[in-house]
Amino acid sequence: MANRNPRGLRHRLATEAARIIADQGFADFAGARRKAAERLRVTDRRMWPDNAEIAEALESYRALFQADEQERIQQRLREVALEAMTLLEAFAPRLVGAVGDGSAGVHSPVVLHLTADSPKTVAISLLDQGLDYVSDERQLKFPDGALRARPVIRFARDDVEIQAVVLEPADRSRPPLDPVSGRPVRGIDLKALREMLAA
Repeated sequence: MANRNPRGLRHRLATEAARIIADQGFADFAGARRKAAERLRVTDRRMWPDNAEIAEALESYRALFQADEQERIQQRLREVALEAMTLLEAFAPRLVGAVGDGSAGVHSPVVLHLTADSPKTVAISLLDQGLDYVSDERQLKFPDGALRARPVIRFARDDVEIQAVVLEPADRSRPPLDPVSGRPVRGIDLKALREMLAA
C-alpha cells in the first residue's frame, strides 16, 4: 500500500485494530495491530499505530457502535471482578486493564494484580474454593525499563475469564507499566471497586 498520507494510514490501521478488538475479542493490542496491518497490507512498521492511538480509536469505535451496551457490559464485568477479588482478598487484589479503566467490551477479560510470595499460594487458595485454573506467565515492563516475567493464573467466573497476575511483594513499590499510557499501574482495590459499584 502506498504511503501517500502516513497520518491517514496510521489512523486507518488504528481504527481497524480497534474494530478487531471490539468485535472479535482480541485481548492484546499487539495482536490486533498485526492483524490490522495484514488486512490492510501495511508492511512498513513505521506506519503502525502505537497502543495509545489504538486505545483512542477503540474508545471512539465503542462510543459510536456499542454505546447502548457498553454501560451494561462494564457493570457486569466489574461485578464479576468484585466476586473474584473477594475470593482472592488475602492477596491484596487490584483491578487493572480495560475493566478497570472503563474501556472493556463484551470479550474483555478481568485482569487482576495480586501480591504473593509464591503463585502456589494463590493456586492452592483457588483449589480450596473448588476452582480449576490454568497457569501461564506474562512479560511486564517495569519503570527501570526491564521486562520481567510474572505468573498468571487464569480461571473463570460466570463465563468471564479472570487473569490473575501474581506480582512479587517488591513490585508494589515499583508496579509494572501500563502498556497504553506507559505509567505505573496502580489499579482499583477492593474497597474502591465496592464504592464504584454502589454509586
